[in-house]
Amino acid sequence: MALNLEDITQELESLKQQLAEAQARVADLEGRGSSSSEGDDGIKVVKTNLSETPVEVAPLHEADATLRRSVQRIAMILQAEKIAIMFYDRESGELRGIPPSIGIDAEKLAHFRVRATQGISGQVFRDGEPVLFHDAIGDNRTMQDHVTLLGVKNGITVPLIIEKRDEEHRVIERNTIGVVHAFNKRHGEDFNDEDVRLFERMARNVASIIANLQLYREVVEEREELLQTLESLSAGLMLVSAEDKVSQMNSSARAIFGVETSPLGKPVDVVTRVPGVTDLLTKARAAGEGAQADIVVEIGNKERIYQANAATVRYEDGRDLGVVIILSDVTELKNIEKMKSSFVAMASHELRTPLTAIKGFSSTLLDGVDDDIFTKDDQKEFLGIVVNECDRLRRLIDDLLNTSRIEAGESLKPDYSTFDLRELLI
Repeated sequence: MALNLEDITQELESLKQQLAEAQARVADLEGRGSSSSEGDDGIKVVKTNLSETPVEVAPLHEADATLRRSVQRIAMILQAEKIAIMFYDRESGELRGIPPSIGIDAEKLAHFRVRATQGISGQVFRDGEPVLFHDAIGDNRTMQDHVTLLGVKNGITVPLIIEKRDEEHRVIERNTIGVVHAFNKRHGEDFNDEDVRLFERMARNVASIIANLQLYREVVEEREELLQTLESLSAGLMLVSAEDKVSQMNSSARAIFGVETSPLGKPVDVVTRVPGVTDLLTKARAAGEGAQADIVVEIGNKERIYQANAATVRYEDGRDLGVVIILSDVTELKNIEKMKSSFVAMASHELRTPLTAIKGFSSTLLDGVDDDIFTKDDQKEFLGIVVNECDRLRRLIDDLLNTSRIEAGESLKPDYSTFDLRELLI
C-alpha cells in the first residue's frame, strides 16, 4: 500500500526530532579528551581527544536495532523492494555489502562487493553524489556492480557521508564511508528526483548510525585488546580508584592475593588483606609521582616477596583516576642477595685465615734471621707453610673471579694442560 505525502512528512519529522535529540545530548557534553559517560536514557557517549564534535555511541544491540529500523523506514517511504548498504573496506579497497538489508538474503549480501573504482557504487562513493538509474540490465555501470544477479531493475544509489563540524556548525571535513542502494520501486513504478532527495536525507541518518557502530566496535576491540594484554602480564597489575576501590586487577594480581571472585568495586584492603598495600597507596598519593615498597604475601604456606611500584594516574584534564600498582616477584632476587651476603662474609673469613698464617710465619722467620734461632729445617717448614697458604689464597681469589664471571653471564675460560692419560687409567 503506497504512502501519501502526509505519511512521508510525519515520518521525516519523526526522524528530524530523533536527530535533534541526539545532537542536543552531544552538545551538552564538554570536550574533555578521551572519556565516556552515560546519559539519562542509558546511552553511552564516547568522546575522542580530537577537535571534532563528540560522537554518540549506543550499546551495540541498540544501535543495530536502530539501523534496522532506519533501513525499514527507507524501504517503506521510498516503496523499494530491496535495500542494500555497502561499507568501504580500506584494506581491500572494496565496497562490501553489510547487514541489515531488505529483500536480499544473507548469502547474496555476503557476495555483494565491488571495487571502489567500478560501477555505480564506485562512482557514487568517489564523487559523493547520488545516481538514479532506470534500466539496470542495459546500464554498463550496473553491470559492473552485478546487481542484475540480485534481480534489480531500477534504483537509486546515494553516498553515506559523515560530516565533522566546528563550534559554529560549519562543515570542516566530509568523509564518505560507503553507499546505500534502493532497488526496484514497488507496483512497477520508477524512482524519481523527489525520491533521490528523500533518500539523501535519510542516508545521513544511516551514515551516522553506521559510523557510531564502527566507533563502538573499535572501542570495544581496543578495550578487549587492552584487557587481554593486562591479563597476559606476568607481573601483577591493579588499579585502585580514588575511593580506594579496585577498578582493575589482572590474573597475576588475583593469584597473588588469592582472589577467586570478581574484585571490581570492592575495597582494596578487603581484596588484598595486606596492610602494606594501603600504606603504599597513601605514600603514592602523598608523593604525587610514585612510591615503592616490598610486600610480603603468604602463598601456599610460603612467604613470597613482591616489589610493589605505585603511581598516580590522571585524566588529561588533571582529574584523579586512581593509583596503579605493579607487583613483581623478587623472592628469588632477595634470596640471592642473602646468599651473596653470606658468601662475602665467608670469603672474607677464608681470605683472612691464609693471610694470618702468611704474616705470622713470615714475621717469625724475619725475627730469627739475625740470631740464627731457627734451623734450616725449621725455615724450610715455615716457608712451605707460607707457600701453601699463598696457593690457598690464589684458589680463593680464582673462585671469587669465577663467581663474578658467572654472575655477569660470561663463560668460564678452560685451563688447558698436558697429562699422561695412562696414569689415570691404571
